[in-house]
Amino acid sequence: MQGNANTHARDEGRTAMKKPMKLVLLGACMAAFVACAVGCTAAQGTAVEVTDGRAQFSQGELEVQLDANPTTGYEWTCAIEGDAVTAEGDNYVASGDGNEPKAGEGGVQIFAFKASGSGEATLTFTYARSWESTDSDKTITLKATVENGEFKQVEEL
Repeated sequence: MQGNANTHARDEGRTAMKKPMKLVLLGACMAAFVACAVGCTAAQGTAVEVTDGRAQFSQGELEVQLDANPTTGYEWTCAIEGDAVTAEGDNYVASGDGNEPKAGEGGVQIFAFKASGSGEATLTFTYARSWESTDSDKTITLKATVENGEFKQVEEL
């Protein structure tokens, strides 16, 4: 009978230890979930749908992705009015295997921008052939609002 009493006491001790341990683990899991949710949201930024593409900004960075097909001779160019935004560069990414684009294959032209100071800037994107002007040329205009070196709003005009 003595053996059963010791086993019972030992089991009660384990059960008593399991409850606080479960609470600690639950609290740790909740804290990790909240940290991940907040961190993931902040890292993603704010997405804006624009004609023929999309834009995404977070803090002092803006990325604009526009559908493109340079094999047709058309390319996107960008002009900036205002001092609150500066161009960081652009590149083309083919939708295929990532190598040189094949004839007729489309992709995405990606433009990167940085915010500086405070104010507004107008970004005008033009999709055209450099040697001619046609009715097929496209223009997309975005207005960016910057405060203290961070993008606050980007909208298509």
